[in-house]
Amino acid sequence: MAIRQRTVCSHGVCGRLGDYNVLWSLMPETLSIIVLMAILEIAVPQSAGGKNTSLVSGHLPGQIIVDPANPAKLVYNKDDNEDGRLDPFFMCGPGGPEGFLYGDISGGDTPDTVLDKMIKHGGNCIYMQGIRSHGGDGDSDQNPFIDHDPNKGLDQNVLNRWEKWFQRMERHGIVIYFFFYDDDVDLWTEDIISPAERSYIRGIVDAFEHHPNLIWVVAEEYSESLSKAKVSRLAAEIRQADDYDHIIASHQLPKLAFDHADDPIIDQFAMQLHSRSGPYRDIHQKCLEALENAKGRYNVNLAEQYDWHSELLVAGDRDGVRKVNWSAAITGVYVMHLGTWETDRNRKPPTIEMLEDYRRLYAFMESLNDLSTLSPKDNIVQSGTAWVLGNDNHFIAYLINGGGVTLDLSGTAGQLAVEWYNPRKGNYVADSPTAAGGNRAFTAPDNNDWVLHIKTCGELVESKGRE
Repeated sequence: MAIRQRTVCSHGVCGRLGDYNVLWSLMPETLSIIVLMAILEIAVPQSAGGKNTSLVSGHLPGQIIVDPANPAKLVYNKDDNEDGRLDPFFMCGPGGPEGFLYGDISGGDTPDTVLDKMIKHGGNCIYMQGIRSHGGDGDSDQNPFIDHDPNKGLDQNVLNRWEKWFQRMERHGIVIYFFFYDDDVDLWTEDIISPAERSYIRGIVDAFEHHPNLIWVVAEEYSESLSKAKVSRLAAEIRQADDYDHIIASHQLPKLAFDHADDPIIDQFAMQLHSRSGPYRDIHQKCLEALENAKGRYNVNLAEQYDWHSELLVAGDRDGVRKVNWSAAITGVYVMHLGTWETDRNRKPPTIEMLEDYRRLYAFMESLNDLSTLSPKDNIVQSGTAWVLGNDNHFIAYLINGGGVTLDLSGTAGQLAVEWYNPRKGNYVADSPTAAGGNRAFTAPDNNDWVLHIKTCGELVESKGRE
């Protein structure tokens, strides 16, 4: 199957969809997608992996976007270090509270105190729901409508309240991971988009599309109330309304194959993964399988690791949470921590140390200027326990229990610089350079988890974001 190219929605392109709105809503899903691709002119901007790359038009400066050269990766629409590449983005942070916008938060926290803690300690995303009433997990007043009545339209006072929080999130680089619908919401479940539903979708997009750190998610566990075709139609509605072509994701019940893999509008698989007792290797392998199924057509976010991730939270097991996060992240999958600040099942806020570990993970990943070119390379491990992400001359290996590892570096040339990154403290420990080619053995500083970083000599100094 051919790798899907990113649809770049310059302002005039998506506007042309308006004339086809009624036709779109009546078409079978497959035909709708074919017609959509014919209507849209697919524009592929200059590669983010090459030199002399200008920012991508049709997006906000600094916006989180799909890498034009690699739909499996996300980047910022900026080049702060002027290396000719769009800067890498990596997401790791709280997978909640889902009721953030309504103050449905555990631990005595409020939206403001949640943000205070994240700004100070770490976490660059919040998983939140727009509508949690009408069958969702929230109370009847957890929606943004006047008098909580969908027929009365959006309440501007509610949107203004949300905007204040979103402005704080924007200033501090925290992603607004916004679900239009919670799971089981039974409002507007018919396949055709009604005027009231269109007003909701377009009203939310118009209100918040100016934020660069925003990812739209159609619905949580969509199949509990929506058809696959309806999700595609809603995604198209969002895309048409959005002047800046933000990332659109779809979330589904546990399965490693993405239901919307071939939808040209949907960019991200918000994956739910069931693994109640680990082990870490199982999480790692399932993320690899999800990426193999993706075949480069879309990016993958481990939005929910159910329910072990939240059990580790309840137990206060900082090391376990960190190891889950790295087990996924070392495949190139983004990761969110299920259960944080939720009010059910004795869940609670993440500890300060957990928040700091989120920051260390995404700071390290974003320090890798060529992150978009790195892919899973577990096959180069000859002995020891490690998982590897790399390209021809750049490798990062996660050793979950430290110790030694031997890597096959036969495809490299010249001299290689070696260092160790401590995911618990954020510091680096230098190691001796090694000659490229053949099998090379490395030993972690101790038996805790460590990240081995190998790159052509002279290039490690390019890394940014070190503590």
